[in-house]
Amino acid sequence: MDRREDFAAWRLFCRVIRTGSLSRAAMELNLAPAAASRMLTDLERSVGEALLNRRRRPMTGTLRGDALFDVVAPIVENFERFCTENLSVAGASASAGPADDRYVISISAYQGYGHECLPPLLQEYMKIHPNVSFSLYKEKSIAEVERGEVDVLVTASDVQRPGLWREDTRLLPCIMACSPDYLRRHGTPESPEDLVGHIGLERIGENFPVSRGHLYRNRQSHQARFGQTIYSEDSIGLRDSAVAGIGIVFDLPAEFMITQILRGELVQVLRGWHRQPFQRSVLVQKEKMKTRPEIAAFAHWLVRREREASFEREFKVFSVLGEEPKNYLR
Repeated sequence: MDRREDFAAWRLFCRVIRTGSLSRAAMELNLAPAAASRMLTDLERSVGEALLNRRRRPMTGTLRGDALFDVVAPIVENFERFCTENLSVAGASASAGPADDRYVISISAYQGYGHECLPPLLQEYMKIHPNVSFSLYKEKSIAEVERGEVDVLVTASDVQRPGLWREDTRLLPCIMACSPDYLRRHGTPESPEDLVGHIGLERIGENFPVSRGHLYRNRQSHQARFGQTIYSEDSIGLRDSAVAGIGIVFDLPAEFMITQILRGELVQVLRGWHRQPFQRSVLVQKEKMKTRPEIAAFAHWLVRREREASFEREFKVFSVLGEEPKNYLR
């Protein structure tokens, strides 16, 4: 396809101009940096000249790029607003029910995200769509989604099922953290080998992937081996245990510890070392995506909005840590 006719390329271009960063724009749109760079290169080739000053920091548009941005940006913005605000309205009008129908969408998410990150997004959606309400459940199983017992499931497990619609939001970087008091009492580990003298706090559960390895700046290393480990399906309990000085939490995404890090209740351990990141995904029964337009509309909105919200949370916590999120995404 000629990139001049590719909406995704123009959307990326506008996001780069707004953020001043190709890597940040790629993260916001859930694109691999290399793929985003190729997309922009193809767009410039189609237009016939450079659109971005790539060597500048922050990245800026060329004279031609700025001129095209002024024309294209309102189109991109209006289309994104249309998708967000009107998709469910259009879907509802196509259904057999009256215009003032009320919908209740059942949704479940893995613990931590479902308790803290998801509710504000549901509130935001209800302001846009006052005819929609939600039933928010604790962690439901993938089988329950397949049977249609819950409408939407937000999971961190790698799920590929023929009867389920799946859309990924973004990769979630994890860090190791513990309380300052724990370090005072047990010492600070200087290398992964030192973890054998410490207590690990690790997450398990159907909707949460088991740790697969211990990495350093995108290089595969070895499995983290603590002297003793407390495994739990309770993300909140693991985080609170780390705050209480019981051990080093290893499996939780950085965004789930924002408040505790900002308060100084948790500090990073072994800077650069982390578990393999995992993908947050939205799952819906395919049949419901076809027959329940209000559910399809919400699922598409949640994927788009969560990509933005998760980046905002991620940017906030890694700014405090003085780290680059990209070092924790492989």
